[in-house]
Amino acid sequence: MDKKVAYWMLVFFLIISLTLPEAFLVNSSALRASTEKETNGYTHTVFAEYCSLSYCPYCPPVSSQLQQIYSSHNYPFIYVTLVYDKNPRIRDRCAELGVQGFPTVVFDGGYTMVRGGQSSTEPFISAIEQCGKRDDVYDVSIDILMRSIGNDKIEVNVTIFNRDSRAYHGTLKAYVAEIESRWRDASQKPYHFAALDFVYNQPISVSSGGKLNLLAIWDGSEYNIDIENIVVIAAVFDSHTNYADNVSMADIYSAYPDTIITSGPGGIINETTVTFTWIGKDREVPAEELLYSYRLEPLYPEWSDWTSATTVTYTNLSEGWYKFEVKAKNPDNEEDPKPATSTFAVNLHHPPQVKISKPGRHLCINNKIYPIPLPIVIGKCDIYVDATDEAGIDHVDFYIDGELKYQDSYPPYQYTTWYTSTFFKQYTIKVIAYDTLGNQNSDTVKVWKIL
Repeated sequence: MDKKVAYWMLVFFLIISLTLPEAFLVNSSALRASTEKETNGYTHTVFAEYCSLSYCPYCPPVSSQLQQIYSSHNYPFIYVTLVYDKNPRIRDRCAELGVQGFPTVVFDGGYTMVRGGQSSTEPFISAIEQCGKRDDVYDVSIDILMRSIGNDKIEVNVTIFNRDSRAYHGTLKAYVAEIESRWRDASQKPYHFAALDFVYNQPISVSSGGKLNLLAIWDGSEYNIDIENIVVIAAVFDSHTNYADNVSMADIYSAYPDTIITSGPGGIINETTVTFTWIGKDREVPAEELLYSYRLEPLYPEWSDWTSATTVTYTNLSEGWYKFEVKAKNPDNEEDPKPATSTFAVNLHHPPQVKISKPGRHLCINNKIYPIPLPIVIGKCDIYVDATDEAGIDHVDFYIDGELKYQDSYPPYQYTTWYTSTFFKQYTIKVIAYDTLGNQNSDTVKVWKIL
């Protein structure tokens, strides 16, 4: 552009800016998209056997509802799925339970049942609560130790403890199940905890105050199993009532040390010093023989040296999100494969740094910025924002004259493309940046817009 022409255009725009007070904005679309359980007062852990057909249209909601209840960890509840048409080894169990239609969920071996599809989780929760209040259960518990011995073979050790004043006579049923099943329901979603086979299905007797230890090897080679996707679910049923008295579940990691965080921050805190404490457990080793390693990401991403200490303190933490992990190791150098984890954030209420970098307070002609300190936009113009924060930016909102036009959650933060058909009008551009902790800050510019 000829320099003399550009000069006189600027003079003209300045004269007009003194006489025309307002403008009109036409929004344009963005080109880049923003893209054994604790019983808690129950007499025992409740066991459910869910009988289903893979083509049953009423079964998928039940599958989802049971998994929702289990995943909530709000109830002492374990379930197994018996897919009638897929597994002849399990099919007889549905008949044994008196199932005549699908879906049917049998609680505690038949103490109560829920038949048919349900519109909510409430019938199942009611059944769990009803069973959990039973006063006819024996004081028995089940301990499962599951170990991979290679070639898709699993060594399963089940120990049944009878703390009741009476001898216990009943049946042990131990299912081998897939956490996420190879079989799918009528909605084409995989079942959860679908039984492949029994590893134990036998009568048992345990004297009062005694224990029964059983060892078996289950060969899963015909199933081509993923060992990390396998659990053993073992339940004992009273020989007089056939009702379940307790149930337990174990996965392949049950043979390894376990680590539990006993205290430490969680969620959002406003302190810069934090302390974590933990304990370790191992089936074969006293806790005092365990060692521990820990880390705090992203500040200390490397695991610490092994130590017998069970507490650590971090000071002078900056604002932001953190993840603390700790794992135990026994004298055989077996580590906890699933470290204990706690996620928290330090919020010092520091607002984000935010600035409208384009157009800012400079001349913008057809999306190009000129180093002239005149807040004038001619033609199209993208709105760019620089936003930073220690805790990370969650999103940036773009407003034109008080109206929210766009929200961007990914850098570079921009509103593409601003275009109007009015000849001349003044607009207020405002952006608000929010960090991941909810703190916010804003920047505002007023510009004259032509076309």
